[in-house]
Amino acid sequence: MRILAIETSSRLGGVAVAEDGKLLDERIFRKGMVHGQSLLPTIEETLQAAGWQIAQIDVVAVDEGPGSFTGLRIGVMAAKTICWATGAKLVGVCSADALYMT
Repeated sequence: MRILAIETSSRLGGVAVAEDGKLLDERIFRKGMVHGQSLLPTIEETLQAAGWQIAQIDVVAVDEGPGSFTGLRIGVMAAKTICWATGAKLVGVCSADALYMT
């Protein structure tokens, strides 16, 4: 299963890709609070590093908070758009739960 993960709840957002439980690549935005400018180019760079096309994504996991309201809106909208365009499944992840589980 190919997963694209999007995190935009914090000052520095990021993107990661994983396949069958193995992390293939991750990227953190170079500057803080530039989610709107950085998210789509970072997704593209991360997919290219993994050798994937966007249509090959099976699941998009997106941070649903708690966190920056505007950042969350940007991440969720990008995730929903990718899922709508590709047919990938959308999964929301609570950042507090994710931190607890690591």
